Amino acid sequence: MLILITSRKSVLFINFFIHTMAKAEMEFYDVKSKAKFKSMDWRIVEKNGRYFAVTKSHAGPHECWKVVSKVFGMENMGK
Repeated sequence: MLILITSRKSVLFINFFIHTMAKAEMEFYDVKSKAKFKSMDWRIVEKNGRYFAVTKSHAGPHECWKVVSKVFGMENMGK
């Protein structure tokens, strides 16, 4: 795929589009219910220099945490 950018407005539009896209669906594992599930409603949390995606469990009131890369965490921290 070849993308030809012809103006500064095109670059700004592409950057805006990329940064306002919806969150990706991620797969989590619930340790308490021993089940996998997918969620698009997650947030990024940083603890001691490590990044985690955190979402509410589908099987109860607890949260499920998933380790993510530093790059992914930094890119998605404010979303």
